[in-house]
Amino acid sequence: MSRAIVFDFDGVIVDTEPLHFAAFREVLPALGITLSREAYFSRYLGMSDEEILRRVLSDHEVRLLPEEACGLLRNKDVAYRQLIEPGIDLASGVEALVRRASRRWPLAICSGSKRVEIERILRRAGLLAFFPVVVTTEDVPASKPDPAGYALAIARLQERVPGLMPDGCLAIEDSEAGITAAKQAGMRTLQVCPGELPPAGSASDATVSSLAELTDARLGTLLA
Repeated sequence: MSRAIVFDFDGVIVDTEPLHFAAFREVLPALGITLSREAYFSRYLGMSDEEILRRVLSDHEVRLLPEEACGLLRNKDVAYRQLIEPGIDLASGVEALVRRASRRWPLAICSGSKRVEIERILRRAGLLAFFPVVVTTEDVPASKPDPAGYALAIARLQERVPGLMPDGCLAIEDSEAGITAAKQAGMRTLQVCPGELPPAGSASDATVSSLAELTDARLGTLLA
């Protein structure tokens, strides 16, 4: 049967979540909001910038005009891109896993980040060519936990892989929002749970603390 792997990006391919958090911490005080690390990683992890801002504003009972929200998100983009400009290391085990897995299965990315950010990092790492399908926040009307991104990634993979079905696709995620989205899209799931991130518990089909510990045998079992 046809199989494929879809990777989340932030927190899975690269450990950029602390940088997204730092960028929001830089711009939100202009609204009188101080975003705590605990709140970011427990409530907003895995969502697009737009969804994070919407929820933060709701949680703090702050209202913005659409143009004000757009301006704040632009400032957040500037802050984040300055943080990644010097370069950022891939998460442990990712490069070896991508190169091995690509020999057996087609790979894709489904992320709430922007395409320019994803492609810049993958190109620098020499991994962009391994991901012929990349779905970003610009491609869908709603971010995780909505399944729209994963549904689109599966549809684009199906154009390349005859007979591929959602339950033949494995989503590799770090956030509860991402696991929920993948499950709703009908996928199998593997959650990467470093010590600082809250695991989704039994929601995911399997968990690892790092992709460095994901053996070919276990990956094959997850895709069997």
